[in-house]
This record gives sequence, C-alpha cells and structure tokens, in this order.
Amino acid sequence: DTTINIYTLSGEKVAEASSGVGGAALWDGRNQSGEALASGAYFFVAKRYDERSGWEYKKGTVAVLK
Repeated sequence: DTTINIYTLSGEKVAEASSGVGGAALWDGRNQSGEALASGAYFFVAKRYDERSGWEYKKGTVAVLK
C-alpha cells in the first residue's frame, strides 16, 4: 500500500492519493475537494510499507502547470 500526500510550500496538506496492495498511487492534480490546484510548486511525501524493511519514505517537489 502506497500513500502520497501533497502540501503547499507553506505546509498545508491539499491532497492525498493511495493505492491498493502492490499498486501505484496516482494523483490527478486536484485537491481533497476535487478542485484543480493552482499552477505552482508543491511538496510531496510518498510512503509505503515493505514487509522486510518497514516504512519507506520519499520526499520531493512537484510542479503543477496549466
């Protein structure tokens, strides 16, 4: 299971996407209310659980362009 949380540069969580077991988590560029996010830079934190190594985290930035 993988979860991706999307945050504004000020740290406000605006979206979350999750996968099923063994699947990919996809984000459509919309916030939690279903509205398209404004163009700009956002942070993401992706996490998944691996039975051998425990929780794995990836952090980075993503740009939304219209």
